[in-house]
Amino acid sequence: MNNEGKTVTDAFMKALAVVGFIVLLFIGLWGTIQVVRALPNVFSGLAATLTSVFISAERIDLKSPTTVYSGEPFELSWEHTGKRGEGVYTFTFDCRPGVSFESPAQNGAYIEVFCGVPFNFTGAVHTIKLIATSEFNRYIDVPVRISYARTDTESELVVGERSLTLVNNTVSGSPDTTGEGSNQNTNGSGTGTTNTGSTGRTPGTRTDNTYALNGGTNQSNPYGKPDLTAKVLEVGYVNSATKQFVASSSPHINERVAVKFEVINQGSKSTGAWSFNAVIPTYPSHIFHSQTQPSLAPGDKIEYVIGFDKTKSADTAEITINVDPTGSIYELNESNNIIRHTFNVTK
Repeated sequence: MNNEGKTVTDAFMKALAVVGFIVLLFIGLWGTIQVVRALPNVFSGLAATLTSVFISAERIDLKSPTTVYSGEPFELSWEHTGKRGEGVYTFTFDCRPGVSFESPAQNGAYIEVFCGVPFNFTGAVHTIKLIATSEFNRYIDVPVRISYARTDTESELVVGERSLTLVNNTVSGSPDTTGEGSNQNTNGSGTGTTNTGSTGRTPGTRTDNTYALNGGTNQSNPYGKPDLTAKVLEVGYVNSATKQFVASSSPHINERVAVKFEVINQGSKSTGAWSFNAVIPTYPSHIFHSQTQPSLAPGDKIEYVIGFDKTKSADTAEITINVDPTGSIYELNESNNIIRHTFNVTK
């Protein structure tokens, strides 16, 4: 073969190689497009839903008044939030020198309320009529509280407390609030002190407290710490027609499997804004990232129902919930933020 024929052959082979490369490139590009088009179909059935219900801690907040005058009737009122079940209210005040309380009976007469002893009253809706008397002090602070005991249990109790400033303008001094004077016994009012002519003072600063059912305070303590933790309540599925959660010990894999869980602040300080993650047992695996959640006061909680499609094809499934995954909240206990729950799935 002469040189001219060889040159033509080489040029032909090079052209054929270029054409082959272009064909392969086209085939690869076409395949990529088909894969991309198919991806939405792979994930189109994968969806997660989240519903939530905020549940306030049960508490009693005493509202009015802050200052009362000796011998004058007044009404003590309160708000009872998060009330759970029927029960009875009682009124109690701490023993203070020369201080007594009375409350009207149904016949119109006033009966004595003894200090430190719960006083049962009926017929009142978040209010009680009282008369307070101070014998020895112009100004004296008296802690009072309203307690609520449910009739279906003996252990649960919620209490609201306030310090009332009791004023008697006919007395010149306040020996029991200035530390002066000598002790004397008083009827139904604890230990009293005789007036030694010490100077009076202006009404003190009001203090208010509410107490949770377990005996701890459910007001936010600025010196305390929050403590977020999660708990799985039930498993089941979301009804496709009603969109409501239905409890089931073994939800079917073809249903929108759902898990009901709660996040509660069992610390002594409000949490501020927070969030959570949930690793849900879908195929392919998915991590659900919540939006920012509202602050929880001590004892407050939120119940969630998270539903998801395309559950992994297995006899059991596991969900992992991580509260405050970024560790942005300085908590009393950081070790209880992650929970795992395994449940049965029917194929």
